[in-house]
Amino acid sequence: MRMRGSIFRKAMGEHGVTGPQFFLMKMVGAHGELSVTQVSDMMMVAAPTASRMIDGLCEKGMLSRRKDPGNRRVTLVSLTSEGERIMRRLWDQQKYEFMRLTSDEDAEKLAGLVDFLEELAGRLSRAPAGDKG
Repeated sequence: MRMRGSIFRKAMGEHGVTGPQFFLMKMVGAHGELSVTQVSDMMMVAAPTASRMIDGLCEKGMLSRRKDPGNRRVTLVSLTSEGERIMRRLWDQQKYEFMRLTSDEDAEKLAGLVDFLEELAGRLSRAPAGDKG
């Protein structure tokens, strides 16, 4: 796992993305446009921390931000086309590493893992954004 993590961190580093920034980009990619508060809640970090991460990704051209037309106090963030391109590349790298590491495993065992992960993803997607429990 450490080697896989090292390989994937190297791939992220080539794009100037940290692990938490990659997670943030995955959330925005999965949920679409999010407010800074939603990002903060989902990542379980303070709003200023989320804002700094968003600032860094905006400077790199991977996220864009705009004011919510319904509430000018709210800032919304979304992936740019560059952010989407990098996410696809990193996601493909992550999938490749997973497939490489699991190629010798029993198919039945992997099917059970996939079933569990799909169930977990379903639970997480149904949880309210502010629900940390």
